[in-house]
Amino acid sequence: QLAAAAETALERPDLLSSAPADPLLERWLQRQAVGEGERLDRLRQRFWAGAALGRLDRVLVLEAQSLLWALDPIQAALEGEVVVSVVDPDHRQRLEAQLQVLDALRRPRLLTLQPQRPTSLAAQLESGERFEWIAARQPFRGLAAGAQAAWLEALTALAAPGAGGRWLFSRPRLGPAGSLAALGAVSARRGRRNSGETALTAAIPLEEAWLGDGDGAEAVRRGLEGLGWLVEEEAWEETLELRLEESLLQRWFAAGADYLQRLEAGIGVEATAELAALFRDQLGAALPQPMQHLLLRSRRP
Repeated sequence: QLAAAAETALERPDLLSSAPADPLLERWLQRQAVGEGERLDRLRQRFWAGAALGRLDRVLVLEAQSLLWALDPIQAALEGEVVVSVVDPDHRQRLEAQLQVLDALRRPRLLTLQPQRPTSLAAQLESGERFEWIAARQPFRGLAAGAQAAWLEALTALAAPGAGGRWLFSRPRLGPAGSLAALGAVSARRGRRNSGETALTAAIPLEEAWLGDGDGAEAVRRGLEGLGWLVEEEAWEETLELRLEESLLQRWFAAGADYLQRLEAGIGVEATAELAALFRDQLGAALPQPMQHLLLRSRRP
């Protein structure tokens, strides 16, 4: 559950975009974490299923939001080493706090890596250091194609012969409006039904376009195969529920919120207000949240 809040925010970036110092979002995520721990643990088990992690293996876990994906290597590689990278000092501080529950000899090595500088990884490692396993969830988010390719080249150079990789990509299938439509909910207030449903119908294709920007999985697959890795994939879906609470509506529709601004630019201010009212009529409802997962398993010959 220490991992749940950070992993939930990573899994649903389009729904939960926020500045780091947002106490309202932090409290909401903590409530979500109560039910997320077991689900994420099952996801972790699926992530590492079939991976023969050796006692002497060296494992690199990239762009960690939490220690979740490093737990299996920490347990298995007792005489090897686990290296965990983070993208900024705030993430590092959070992981260092989580590491206090581990014996000092079992703690992974933390590295702070700048996403725009792939060469920064090798610069922080010892000369000739190589890894038997490289793992990441939602890697290279927001990076241009050239930067992604540079990272894959840098990681391939650090992979030992026969090295394995795990790359997990997760994204929501529906945005807020799509979830509300899937629930089949409409306002019962007179005069709002038609205008609210019209706004809902107009918002859904906009959300589909935002979510359809891609999670980078196909680019990572092509990049790995181009560098000589053998890649197989496993795809599956799970349906979660998102409780519609006032705090969540504030995240979406408060002044300056990213979702609000996107809607107003796409369907207009008046239609956006009608849509917000439609959501408010359904406070307390459990919005369906289908998630799509794609796991790439790679092996270097």
